[in-house]
Amino acid sequence: MHLEETIASLHRIYSRLSPKVGRDRDAIRHWVHCSNRHLGGESPKDLLGSIDGLETVVNYLSVLDGGS
Repeated sequence: MHLEETIASLHRIYSRLSPKVGRDRDAIRHWVHCSNRHLGGESPKDLLGSIDGLETVVNYLSVLDGGS
């Protein structure tokens, strides 16, 4: 996993998630740690250890944004 890819993916996750929950750290923490049926029952945290997992989370949030 390349550091630049990781940083870029984490930035995309944050930028897509923050309009939904604001800057509420507790809401972000809750979302990151809770299992999500749209992520195969995994929590976003479970997927953040790989580029593929990061992209899965980014893609999920993109779908919530209407595919943008």
